[in-house]
Amino acid sequence: MRMLVIDVTDCLRGERAHDMLSDYVVHVDSDAGKRLFLDFWKLPYQVGTGTEQAGVSILTGAELTSPREHALVLLRHEGEPRLCLLDENIYIYARVRPLKHVPEHLDVAATIKDLDGNLVSAVLRDPVRNVIYVPFFLDEVLSGFHQEKYIAGRRTFLPSPVSRTYYAVKGLIPSGVRAGARSYLTKAQKRRPFPRWPLETSLEDFKRLALRWLLQVSRTGELPFIWFWPRGKDFCLLLTHDVERSLEGNNGIDNLSSAERVLGFKSSLNVVPFRYPVTSADIQALKAEGFEIGVHGYSHDGMLFQSWQAFKDRAGEINRLARSWGAVGFRSASTYRNPYWLNMIDFDYDSSFFDTDPYEPQPGGCLSLFPYLVGDTVELPLTMPQDYTLFVLLKEANIKVWLTKAQEIRDRNGLICLVAHPDEGYVGDADKVRHYVEFLEFLDGDDRMWNPYPREAARWWRARDAARLVNSEGSLSINDGRPDMALCRARLSEGALVLDVLE
Repeated sequence: MRMLVIDVTDCLRGERAHDMLSDYVVHVDSDAGKRLFLDFWKLPYQVGTGTEQAGVSILTGAELTSPREHALVLLRHEGEPRLCLLDENIYIYARVRPLKHVPEHLDVAATIKDLDGNLVSAVLRDPVRNVIYVPFFLDEVLSGFHQEKYIAGRRTFLPSPVSRTYYAVKGLIPSGVRAGARSYLTKAQKRRPFPRWPLETSLEDFKRLALRWLLQVSRTGELPFIWFWPRGKDFCLLLTHDVERSLEGNNGIDNLSSAERVLGFKSSLNVVPFRYPVTSADIQALKAEGFEIGVHGYSHDGMLFQSWQAFKDRAGEINRLARSWGAVGFRSASTYRNPYWLNMIDFDYDSSFFDTDPYEPQPGGCLSLFPYLVGDTVELPLTMPQDYTLFVLLKEANIKVWLTKAQEIRDRNGLICLVAHPDEGYVGDADKVRHYVEFLEFLDGDDRMWNPYPREAARWWRARDAARLVNSEGSLSINDGRPDMALCRARLSEGALVLDVLE
């Protein structure tokens, strides 16, 4: 256990330093849910112990009344969750409490409409008592997207019988024919209005908007939190490779690793355990080349998540092989996934969820540009369009999409997680590796970047999740933290959210 003690004057504005430290702790009532929102930001909070003098409170209620000033009140509702638009551009998925009229003493802080543009509800503010009423639970939005609850009915683009038939004969279909068929399907897939592609910022915009609401009603206008990445780094880069066909004679592996070694980047290699020959010597050789080794599905036949029985039968074999390889990370073949089954496979982290991808066999996305916990497993979402989508299906001639999205993620202090395949027809080819090299050169030398192995990123996020900011004898302390954790401050400047790294 580690306690990092920060004097209050180091993290708060000078004119506020003499105030009670409790002003900088969020008090939460016991009915406010799992506190996913607070744990994402790593704000200091206390459950069920607030006082009338709390700096800011998060309460639950049934009416537009609050027992306290300086509070965010989450209104209960028993209806069905649904997709709505918050302030025109931010999608949320939650049970939204309808509001038929706005009392005269309250102002509209944000409107909520259904997908047809009809007004459903509103976020309201009491400017006198400094209270904001939110007609849904914050955590429901996070969990609804993290677990893709917003996707109703069939989750795969093709019906299960068609999908099973395809994977049964896939090896007999020439690669050019497969690519042509996939390109044809993309025309239908790209018509999905949500999530938007290649960038869907609704979840990240929502998390920052909700933090702004909390700051607006707080006594201080600022709150401390634990920064997202070690040593105050601005963003994280994970480079991953999925080997779908064979290790033997796969020149693409050398092409990608050579480009990384020249520039000093780390990456992982995810290997299919039961499709092509893999020996212990192969795994050790790849580790010696500098790769972290992960497990890539079962046999890449698309069947792992087709039924509970199939998953149970294969999960034990996957776990056994992962232990023999020393692998702690998993990525499903074709990114088929089920968040409710993940803990059946014994890995520190999973990386099978895209933030947004309408083109995958199981389209959708978790919308997250940051890691998050699924039960005991750290999810490292794929946040960059994969090489096959860009250069084969969409026939992009350059990496403009990669560069634009990487910059957007960097500006949001998020996780840039890219998968590049070394197999024939992907960027591992000698004539295509230039795309990958150009992307690495774009990021090379950026001292704001943290480029760990995925296992290191998962270990960090788990440690950050376990750490707590607490009030300890007049100082802010990071309990159960690490020496490379940084204390930060969230504040408002002319209404805009500002995040300051303080150490």
